[in-house]
Amino acid sequence: MEINLQWELAFRLLFALIIGGLVGSERHLHHKPAGARTHSLVCLASALFMIISIYGFIGFDHSPAIRRDPARLAAQVISGMGFIGAGVIWKEGVNIKGLTTATTLWLVCGLGLASGCGMYIPALLSAVLAYIALNFFHTWETALMRKRHDRIKSSSAGEFNIKELKQLIENAIGDPLRYDVSGESENPVLSFRPIRSQNDPFLLTLGVKEEILQIFFLRIPKTKRERGLGGMVVDILINWCRKNNLCKISLVSTSETMGFWLRNGFKQIDDKTFVYDLENTRSDAENNG
Repeated sequence: MEINLQWELAFRLLFALIIGGLVGSERHLHHKPAGARTHSLVCLASALFMIISIYGFIGFDHSPAIRRDPARLAAQVISGMGFIGAGVIWKEGVNIKGLTTATTLWLVCGLGLASGCGMYIPALLSAVLAYIALNFFHTWETALMRKRHDRIKSSSAGEFNIKELKQLIENAIGDPLRYDVSGESENPVLSFRPIRSQNDPFLLTLGVKEEILQIFFLRIPKTKRERGLGGMVVDILINWCRKNNLCKISLVSTSETMGFWLRNGFKQIDDKTFVYDLENTRSDAENNG
């Protein structure tokens, strides 16, 4: 291989490292799991594989039994990128995290392939556009989320007395709480957590959908479980649902907490789903009365 071509290929690798780090720096600024180092290495590796695919088997061209296709190795790089991208996606409560980072990793894989082919202008333009999109749309989405959060919080507070629920739970656990409202205005998601950071915190995440209260997550501090705090919180939720004309409480339980929900009046619908029917319990109470 001629020395001039080798210098050209070395420049392609350096170019891939730089533009991959450009995209990764934005992810690093937002404290994402894959930052500048990961993105630059993915882009560099993709460029290297592309160079090998194009120039690594030139000496075999004279053999009629061998058909060289540079696109084969590039296609395998894209397929393998899916495994790395899947590693940065995870579920946190009701939210999915890491989708943007997985997408940028897929992007820098393409930037590396383009750099390995010597397509400098398309690769550079794509990297610059990606960096602008990540920064501009992040600011835009943050503003939209803040506006939607305020709208959902005001509409939900008008329909459901969330502050009353917060006060009742605070009285039960003995610690001040803060709450956040997310989701759609028709199906708000309420998250309660302590104001101050704690090693053994109380956590509660609820959702309201079509007159049904969904318990997504409930954590009772270990130091307060023996005091019957879990049952107190369940009674608070039941009474709050009645005041706000909700008809059912549903949840998906773990195997360790099934007995707790059964002791507190919930009925098991399937393997892990439990339901508390407020209408039936209200009718039973009226009949007994």
